[in-house]
Amino acid sequence: MSPTELLGRMGADPEAVALRDSVDLVDEFGDTPLDEDEPVVTTGSDGLWTWAWEQGGIHGLDEGVLSRVSHGT
Repeated sequence: MSPTELLGRMGADPEAVALRDSVDLVDEFGDTPLDEDEPVVTTGSDGLWTWAWEQGGIHGLDEGVLSRVSHGT
């Protein structure tokens, strides 16, 4: 699945998804991409794998989120 689909399965609001390269991400958030109001999740692909990294949060560990993310994989 694509990084955008992965974020959707995690429950991300499509209006809140902002695609940035690593330089833009560091320019906006510095060394640690954290937001006080919303979790910041970075995602990408490596070969057949798509990954997500949630900075400073536990949303991605929720059983419902894990179930939606892994459905059909």
